[in-house]
This record gives sequence, C-alpha cells and structure tokens, in this order.
Amino acid sequence: MKTQGDKRQRKPRSQTLPPPDREIVTRVDWSRLGQRVLAEGMRRAVTEIEASTAPILGEQA
Repeated sequence: MKTQGDKRQRKPRSQTLPPPDREIVTRVDWSRLGQRVLAEGMRRAVTEIEASTAPILGEQA
C-alpha cells in the first residue's frame, strides 16, 4: 500500500509540474499584454473623451 501510494504521488507530481510552468508563462504574457492593451485603451479613451467634450465645453463656456 505504501509503495503504491508513493508511486501514485510521484506520477501526479511529475505530470503536474509542467502545466504550472506553462500556466505561469501564459499568465506573465497575459499580464504584460493586458497592461499594454489597457494602456492603449486608456489613451484612446482619453483622446476620444477629449475630442467629444471639447465642443460641449466650448458651447457651455
């Protein structure tokens, strides 16, 4: 029973080690891509808001 338990524990460990590494890599890539996308999105949103509010503010003032 002990040897079977050890073997069962060793197999999942060897199988579970590669996926977490891949997940970590994808997570890092996604976080970097996410930051870039958010930065670009915020810049675009700011320019669009400025363009859309400039005439409104000009009319109100």
